[in-house]
Order: sequence, then structure tokens, then C-alpha cells
Amino acid sequence: MLSQHPITLSKDICAIRIEGTEHGEFQHGAIARLPSGTELKIVGDGFNHRTVRVECNESVYFVFLQDIEEPDSSYYLS
Repeated sequence: MLSQHPITLSKDICAIRIEGTEHGEFQHGAIARLPSGTELKIVGDGFNHRTVRVECNESVYFVFLQDIEEPDSSYYLS
């Protein structure tokens, strides 16, 4: 799992709100937009290998790792 330190978003991203659990499974809610500058904390695994569970403003969401990971700058230098 990624860092437990707060992350500040450098761009707007989409997130899937978690509305609760049913039979031990997370219930997906509405899609939300988390704006640039929002602080979030990774709190668990996502629903697949490309997502994580994050907490933001007392709500919990699934977000895609590619949206919160900083790109490798070496990619742009080649």
C-alpha cells in the first residue's frame, strides 16, 4: 500500500464515493470530483489493483492510483 502521509492533489480527479457496506462488501455511491488542492489520505486497498481507498473531508472514496501518483519525470526526458 502507498504512503500513509496526506496527499495534496495537483489536479482535479474523479472519485467513487463509498456509501457503506453490505454483506462485508463496500457499496459504491455517486461519482464525485475532488478538486486540485484537496488533501486526502490513503486508508486501504481499492476494489482492484489499480485503485485505493482514501479519506477526504470525513468521506471515503475509491480513486485510481494513476490519478494520485506523481508521474516519473524521466518519462518526459527521453
